[in-house]
Amino acid sequence: MEGISLPLGMQYTDTRSKRLTFSRDLTLASGNVSYTGAGFKPSEAFLSAAVDGTNCYTQGKFDKDGTISALSGDYATLGKVRIGGVFYLNQSAGYVLITLVTYDSDGITLHYDKTGSPTGTAAIEIVLKR
Repeated sequence: MEGISLPLGMQYTDTRSKRLTFSRDLTLASGNVSYTGAGFKPSEAFLSAAVDGTNCYTQGKFDKDGTISALSGDYATLGKVRIGGVFYLNQSAGYVLITLVTYDSDGITLHYDKTGSPTGTAAIEIVLKR
């Protein structure tokens, strides 16, 4: 980091945010999932997800009140880009919508709403901010 000089062996740690990475099998039923390990109750979250082996992606943020600002689409056909209030992982066989349920004392709870028969595994990264 520019401008920060640390003694040998020490690392800079930003305690204002926490990055969580996980995966979600898109064949699983709709439901809520809690993710912990932040060490604080977040007030904002940035989400990025992509489905392994496809061109399907979504990214954006949840505001303090849970409002979503997202961009979702398919890298192969830019005509399928969706901008709006949902995290959307679309495939021809179905799709999964991701919404915020709550900010928790140590993380976040998301709701996955599956329609149709999507397949594959989504690699998901969330950066939680205090």
